[in-house]
Amino acid sequence: MGYLKGLINASKKRKEDGTVIYFPFGTFSDGYIIDEKTEAKIDTFLKKYYISLFSIIFIGALVHKFAPFLAIILLPWYYSKINSVLEDCPQADEQLTLPEQNRKMAQNMGSPTILGLLFLSLVLLIGSIWLLIFSGTIFLKIVSIVSILLFSAGIVQFGYMIWHYYWSKSE
Repeated sequence: MGYLKGLINASKKRKEDGTVIYFPFGTFSDGYIIDEKTEAKIDTFLKKYYISLFSIIFIGALVHKFAPFLAIILLPWYYSKINSVLEDCPQADEQLTLPEQNRKMAQNMGSPTILGLLFLSLVLLIGSIWLLIFSGTIFLKIVSIVSILLFSAGIVQFGYMIWHYYWSKSE
């Protein structure tokens, strides 16, 4: 569950005094100061949310090529649940930066998970390039180009996380 733990904890900042600041939309949102009870509620919800999201995407991909787009129906659930949990929490004066978020994700996922995701992205990138070269239909060529962009971005992201995991010294 390193990947799930990394996703859940990447949007939190723990201060030296023990205060936890949660950023519901990552680097794109303001933070909220949360207590332990609220943090437990958020963690429980996010586990359900991410498992539901990944299930819809995976099962949908097996059923129909456009079915994974049904995952968008989970956005209102996320928005309403997070807003209801955070409604009594005070807003923090801090922002979460992308390097902080990547560092936290790398620390929580651990090296084996990140390396595995990096390898998987590389294999899928090679498969997408193969599909682009050998596919005959325009639809498959478009899908392969989008896939190449997606998996290239994954390689950059996971490479960046590996750099933070092994070589970045700042916290």
